[in-house]
Amino acid sequence: GRVYWETEDMKEKAAHEFVESAKLDPSRADTFIYLGHYYRELAKDLRRAVRCYQKAVALDAENEATGEMLCDILDHGGQFSMEKNICEEASKKSPRAFWAWRRLGFIQVAERKWSEAISSTQYGLRGYPTDSRLWEALALSYKKLGMLTAASKAFGRAFDLDNSSLFAALEMGAIDLALSAFSKVFCSSTAYREALRISPGELIAIHGLVSSLLGQARECFTQGAFWWCATILKEAIDLAIGSRSMYGHLVAIWKHLGDASLMYAQSLPFESADPQRSWQEAVDSWYSERVDAANNAVHAYRRAIHLLPSEGSLYRDLATAMEYTLNLKKPSRPSQTRWFETEIIVCCGLQHDGSNADMWVSLALVTQHKGLRQHALIQALRLDANHAIAWAYLGQLYLSLGEQVLAQQSFDRARSADPTLSLPWAGMALIHYNLSQRTTSKDQALEAFASCSCAVQLSCVNLALQHASQRQPLQAAAHNLRGLSCESRKDYMPAVVAYR
Repeated sequence: GRVYWETEDMKEKAAHEFVESAKLDPSRADTFIYLGHYYRELAKDLRRAVRCYQKAVALDAENEATGEMLCDILDHGGQFSMEKNICEEASKKSPRAFWAWRRLGFIQVAERKWSEAISSTQYGLRGYPTDSRLWEALALSYKKLGMLTAASKAFGRAFDLDNSSLFAALEMGAIDLALSAFSKVFCSSTAYREALRISPGELIAIHGLVSSLLGQARECFTQGAFWWCATILKEAIDLAIGSRSMYGHLVAIWKHLGDASLMYAQSLPFESADPQRSWQEAVDSWYSERVDAANNAVHAYRRAIHLLPSEGSLYRDLATAMEYTLNLKKPSRPSQTRWFETEIIVCCGLQHDGSNADMWVSLALVTQHKGLRQHALIQALRLDANHAIAWAYLGQLYLSLGEQVLAQQSFDRARSADPTLSLPWAGMALIHYNLSQRTTSKDQALEAFASCSCAVQLSCVNLALQHASQRQPLQAAAHNLRGLSCESRKDYMPAVVAYR
């Protein structure tokens, strides 16, 4: 039969010999393989070809070529259940039937049977360790089950094997972004840059890269690395601006541009190292750049609201940017009309999202009316009784009104909800100090000192004072407070620099 098969014009005789061979010895898998080839290529009888290949796989489950050919025929014919049954039977007969495990893994991924797919793809990878698509199937199964770290590693392996895979790059970036893994060597921003290399102008990659850069910038900001933060934000702003021509109709682009511009205005540190400019020129240039960035943020948020007026959080972002812009204005005091405008904007957001506690806190922060501020904070606490920031600002409000008891209760609730907030500790220190001044009580004075010491030791206070000295380089008080903070933390060299 083989001799006839290899002869070009004697395929029919070969088929006859294979049939006789199968009758004499039905346990030979290669006989049925040749018969399958005959029915598929010459007789064009796929039904008989499938039966022959199926018999061959049943006799030799580890035959990769036959198994793949059989599954391809069934897949093209839409016989998915039969394909799955054949793969399951082959995988049960031999753990080394890697082709069956591989096929079964893909089928289970398509059926969204993630747990079973993980087991099948892991078996398949023993025979196909360099199959990038199989690694992607395993990674996707991990991701769907919430195993994000394992999914990130599997997608990374898939991308190492095939660095042209857009799917692997995008998924790897999305997972690392969700995990806030900004300090990894191959972090989310790197993955999205690879995606843009593969497909320039890819919307998901642009959106992910800007989001990743914003996350990195926030991390740098909280650590006090303001120059690094500003550099990252500059890249995010340029990327968002460059994508407006293609995706200017999308809210996310304008939202990202507003977030990056506002944070850039807030974090840009002062630098006076240029010998060509005077100190005042350097300050004016630094101030002008921050004002421009804040104005750009206001414009971006307005554009986002124009595209999606029903999104309440955008109004809060716009009000925050406008308030920051007003605070930058010098030397005149902003008019009450401008402050009222920010209140109106937050109220518009509340019309769309009145059940958001953060929105009510935003209203309390922008309003100049103490009664409205109290009402907004109470509304926020009705929606979220453990909102630490709302309790802290409510305590600050009561303290400014001379309501010592209510202020103390509010600060206690704030400290209970979030002990890392510095404002409640500072507020309690002031309350105890006032009581010690009235009663000349040593205990109250010690309590005031303890609360204030706790507030000063919090890293956010030290970072805030560091930022204040950067934002107000001509204010001696800012440098003095910075020195006091460093001295209390036994960080003497920065304290000396600040005092100088």
